[in-house]
Amino acid sequence: MVRREVGSLVVEAEGYRVGLALTPEDRVAVPIPLVHSLGWGVAMSALVNGSGVEVTPLAGAGSVARRIDSGAVSVVAMTPPLARLLVATQRRGDGGLRTAVVGAGPVSGELADAFRTRFGVSPLRGYGSSETGGTFCGTEGIGRALPGVEVLRPQAGETGELVLRLAAPVQGYLDSGEPPTHEWWTGDVVRREPGGIVRFVERIRGPLRLNGRFVDVSAMDADLRAQPGVDDVHFLAVPRRSAPESEDFFVVVAGPGAAGADLADRVELVAAGVPVPRLIRCDRLPSTAIGKPDREAMIELVRKDDAVARP
Repeated sequence: MVRREVGSLVVEAEGYRVGLALTPEDRVAVPIPLVHSLGWGVAMSALVNGSGVEVTPLAGAGSVARRIDSGAVSVVAMTPPLARLLVATQRRGDGGLRTAVVGAGPVSGELADAFRTRFGVSPLRGYGSSETGGTFCGTEGIGRALPGVEVLRPQAGETGELVLRLAAPVQGYLDSGEPPTHEWWTGDVVRREPGGIVRFVERIRGPLRLNGRFVDVSAMDADLRAQPGVDDVHFLAVPRRSAPESEDFFVVVAGPGAAGADLADRVELVAAGVPVPRLIRCDRLPSTAIGKPDREAMIELVRKDDAVARP
């Protein structure tokens, strides 16, 4: 649980007013749970800006699509899995959307194209966190900062961790005891283009983010590294080929002991309370020319059909 103050919600509402061009004439559909930071932020922002809001829980993609096709709603907020369900529906009317925003996960070009074909608008990509609310909206991910959000790092033309200064302080986790702060270190490595657009590069290695939620891999990491013959361990969240907005969980284990048959059993045993990753074995962890783990090469490993991956 995180704390949000009224001032933070007011700043977020102004950001979405600009980012989504909200007006009192809009009716905004939020068919995702209000306990989700995206759902809460868009719904509260719509209300503050005088827009109508529909927050009926999702009973099926068809019901949401019918509201859109009938012209009953002009703006919709969604997650990538919901967007994929919506594009599979059949058109039932001549109504259409003015704006759609999708957040809490990656959106492939294929999904964006399919959504535009079905609903006539390209979905805006949203970015933020439970602690801060929405911080970026369009164009594409991660995109452009909303009003009230200042990008401190990296500098234009550079790559580094995305660090923000927010107009309203971040309160942090409930009962954490940490003081509020206006600076927010996102944990995402981005490239900042000269024109102000920010592009995602990778997540800083540490707590793994899987399908929008953090997974504590420290126990599995320590246990695997302690096994004889294991030289290195790397956890990956990889977009699924058939549905890139969803991620699958893998752990790449390197070293002469990686072929041990009991490693998969150890992963399942230690992974109590968190998702169990698929084990991929190799002799040596792929690395870049400067000796850092080569994420792209590891993604190629996990996508091979072989039961045992080789470098």
